[in-house]
Formats: sequence, structure tokens, C-alpha cells
Amino acid sequence: MRGVSLKILRIFRIVFALAFFIFISAQFVDVYNDLPKWYYKYNPAWVQFTPSFLRAVSGGALASAWVFISLILLTIIFGRAYCSFLCPFGILSDILRRIALLPSRLPLVKNSAFGKKCGRLFGKMFYAPARNILRGVFLVLAIFFVSMGWTALLGFIDPYSLFGKVAGGLLHTASGYAANILSGIFYNFGIYSIEPTAGSVSIPVIAFLISLFILIGLFVASALRGRIFCNTICPVGTFLGLLGKVSVFKMRIDDAACVKCGMCARECKAQCIDFKNKTIDASRCVDCFNCASVCRKDAIYFGIGKFGNLGRQKKTLNNVGDGNRDSVKEKKGVPGFSLNSGRRAFFSRSFGFGLSILGAARAEAKGNGMRRRKHLGKNACKDEISPFSLPGNRPDKRLTVPAGAISIDNFLEHCTGCQICVAACKAHILKPSIGEYGLAGFMQPFMDYSAGFCLDTCHDCSKICPTGAIRFVSKAEKRLIKIGTAIFDEDLCVVKRDGTDCSACGEHCPAQAIEMLPFGKKELNLYIPHVHKEVCIGCGACEYVCPVVPHKAIVVRGIAVHRPSKVFNDNMRIYKPELESAKEVPEKSTSGGDVKKGTSSSNPFPF
Repeated sequence: MRGVSLKILRIFRIVFALAFFIFISAQFVDVYNDLPKWYYKYNPAWVQFTPSFLRAVSGGALASAWVFISLILLTIIFGRAYCSFLCPFGILSDILRRIALLPSRLPLVKNSAFGKKCGRLFGKMFYAPARNILRGVFLVLAIFFVSMGWTALLGFIDPYSLFGKVAGGLLHTASGYAANILSGIFYNFGIYSIEPTAGSVSIPVIAFLISLFILIGLFVASALRGRIFCNTICPVGTFLGLLGKVSVFKMRIDDAACVKCGMCARECKAQCIDFKNKTIDASRCVDCFNCASVCRKDAIYFGIGKFGNLGRQKKTLNNVGDGNRDSVKEKKGVPGFSLNSGRRAFFSRSFGFGLSILGAARAEAKGNGMRRRKHLGKNACKDEISPFSLPGNRPDKRLTVPAGAISIDNFLEHCTGCQICVAACKAHILKPSIGEYGLAGFMQPFMDYSAGFCLDTCHDCSKICPTGAIRFVSKAEKRLIKIGTAIFDEDLCVVKRDGTDCSACGEHCPAQAIEMLPFGKKELNLYIPHVHKEVCIGCGACEYVCPVVPHKAIVVRGIAVHRPSKVFNDNMRIYKPELESAKEVPEKSTSGGDVKKGTSSSNPFPF
């Protein structure tokens, strides 16, 4: 493809990227959880590279890895198209660069001092050599994080997870506060079309500041150096760059047509065009087609080298003569492979290397849970109690993870902290952790029952999670998954402490796991809760509604490995008032007359 065709392809790329960016951002703006079912069925987060890789590792089957395999094949054929078409962090980088360039391009501002300064700072790009050592370091670091199960740390260099932190910490929070403010204003005028959000959309201040820092850092980096993050830090970009280097279709320069004007390099946001040597570094090219849009000689094309640049190859081969053509390399200063065997050798090495990484990561992920439990102590493994707790709370209160996570180990090993489940939670009880899981679990969500409780009719977090940290469970399945157990402390309950009637925990339990039993003197008519532990699912409704402060009388103790719960039935009841009333012999009938033993009466219960 050349000229007009590439300009049309560039327009298509911009339209598609913007549409996809809006599509994937919709789940963070949806504070009312009104997205249709087909959105979750075709979840755009599933086509992200790192989540698809982690899902393939956790699934262990070829069927669960089809997205990851498709992205690999896409890169082998078309180069790093993923980075410009499907990566939301890369698209956000382009949007921020466009915003930085606006003052230098708007008619009313471009001739001002501010507009000219923005033009000088951000207007022109230039070729920069690849920082391959730094790229390799971050790629190895990402592989190490995956193999050790430290995916929370991987989330700070993975592009989708960084986008999720920005969108979840800023976009979702801002949308929730805006909805609540507008609903409050409209309520004063009798307008009820905008409802407030359920629960609290607030997040820890540190999490908000981290999201803001990531956005500001990306803005500065994109404005000054375009895709510098994608081609220096991003491990996905580095890995796809290895495949893009030998892709079938790639951006190339025609020696005969190029006049070395440098216009292409000035528009290249990847800084990968060396116009003096007439080369393009395919490992950094993200297929944005900006270079082709400004080339007046149609010297840049997107295609297969042996067809699009045949004259250059003939000239190179003629210089070799009848010698071994496999030893022919690309031009000096540009890394390359032999014309015949290089690509095959690269594919064999890359494919074998990829399989070894995948197998090692999967093996390490399986053993990492045992290492974590051994490190946390014997009680966590023996009693199956969650090893994580909140400081300042009751010591028997332990953190839980959502139904579908299977276990705390599985959740922590596959969650990258992308915050999508935080945005999808209807009750807004999923919050990014700061120190709850330690440094290795920084920004991974935890369930905060002080802000609400887990609705037994909601399973949105399991529908939206793209990494396999929370597997899909239906509403019916969720009601029978035990993620924790309610622990009741009688000495803290207001019924015993103050002699006050309270049955809030029993009334709000969706699993009927709390039975109210008579307490104290009969004439006081007081009842105190009793927890059927095998029925309790650990949703936190009892803990949330308990009025006791600062320490709740009933709290949820999370379990390390989820298991099925039992369904409550009448045989489990301890207090059976109907049996006690049956033993009592009334002195008078309902009509007020005497009732003789053994005589017939209108009373259906002769005693």
C-alpha cells in the first residue's frame, strides 16, 4: 500500500482507535451498571494482551488462549497494529499528545507566544536509537513478576492495567461524584431523573494520587516523545516488537523514491524512522501511518519487502555474487537477519522461548500459593482462614475476595489491579488496596464491608474480569459460594450490653444464616443472633448493618479457599416456638368457654 491507500488506512485507524477507546472506557463511566448483556459477552478488555495471557495461563487449555494466540498471529502478519488499534493506554497516549499540540494548531492561539512555544516543544519529532537494553530489562522484569505470581507489580508496567488505574481512579470516581452532585442539585428542584450512585464511589487518597501521577507522567512523556513509554518501558510493546521485526507486512522506505526530506521522521511518534539511512525500525513501529500521510513522494509503503522493494533487493543480491546469500544482512547500523533463514530462525527461537516462559509461569503460579501460605504461617493453612486483615479492626476479622476468585492465592496471582471490578461493583465495596495485601498486592482490590456488602444478586465483577482472577459465576452459583464466615461476639452486642432489642443482622442476612434466639428473661422479649456457619456465605450484610462502634459485634472472617455453602432448612433451626407452644395446655378455649379434655370442640387443637 502506498499514497492514498495509506492515508485512508490512517483515517480508519484513527476512527477505529477512538471507537474502541470509547467502547472500553464505557465500563468505567457506567456508575449505574446499566451496560447491556452483550457488552459483557463481548468484553473489550478480553482482547488486551496481558489479560489474555494471564487468562491462558490460568485456564490451562487452548480454548482459553485463543485471544492470546490471535494477537500473536496478528502481530506476525501486520506488525504492532495492536498498539495503535487495541491498546487503550497507547491510544490515550496519542490523545494526550494531540491535546498538547492543540495550542499550536488552533487558529486563534497558534500565532500567540503560548501557541508558538507549544509548537517548538511538541510539534516536531526526530529519530532516536532504540533503547534495547532498557526494553529488555523491563521485559525480563515482567516475566519475573508473572513467574513469581506478583501480578500486582506487573500492573505498574502493563499498559492495560495502567489504563485501568487511570480510568478507575479518575474517570470512574469523577463520574460517580458528578452523578451524586447533579442528583442532589436536581432533587432540590423536584427533578428525579438523575439518581445517586449506590454506595460510596470514593477510593483511598493514595490510590487517587497514583492514578493522577500516571496520567500526568503519560501526558508529559507523550507530548515530548510520543510513544516513548510503548518503546521503552512497556513489556508488551517490547515483546510484540520482536515479532513485528520479522512481520510479513511492515512499513518500508523505497530507496528510489525517497529524497531524505525528513518529513516522515518529524511525524513519527515512535521515533523509529532514520530518514538519512532510509530505514524504519519495525520493532518500534506501531503502524500509525502518520509518516505516509506527509510523504509527498509516496516513498513509504506498507507491504511485503520482496514485492514492494524489489529493486533494492536485486541490487543487494548482485553485490553478493554467487556466494552464500544467507549471510546477507541489512544495511550497516540497522539490526537484521539473513534474507532466507533469519525469519525462520527467529520464529523458531521466539516460539520456543514463548512456550518455555508460558510453561515456567504456569508452574511457578501453581507453587506460589504454597510459598505464600508457608510464609504467612501455619494457621492460615491449617484453619483455612484468610491471612490478611485490616489494622484497627477485630483480630478475627479477615479480608475476603469476591465469589469466583476460587481462592485468595488465585486472586492475588492473576489480578493486575486494573480496577475494572472496582468500577463494576454495584455496591462499591471493592476498593484498591494500599497496604492490606502488602507491597506485592499493592492496588489489588479488597472487599470493604464498611462501605456496603456484597449483593447476592450481583455477579458483575465475575463477568468483567479479563485475567481470570475472578472466574465467571452465575447469580444462582454465587448464592452458594462461601467466601467467609460471620463471627459473632456476644459481649459486644447491644442486646447483651445495653439490654436493647436489635435484630438488624438477622433481618439483612440473604442466606438465612443468622437465627435469632431468645435471650435473658422471657418478659423482656429479647433475641440474640446465632450464626449457622455452614450456611453463611460471608457477604458482609450483617457486618455492614451492625450498629456497634468502633468494633462491630459481628464481622466476616474470610477463608483462604472458597467452598460450597449449605442451604438453610427448618431442620437446622435451634429455636422452635411452635413445639414449645404445643406443649402448653390452655385453660380456656378461643370462645371463652371451658374446654374439657377429650370432648369435641370448634378448636382444631384439642388438648
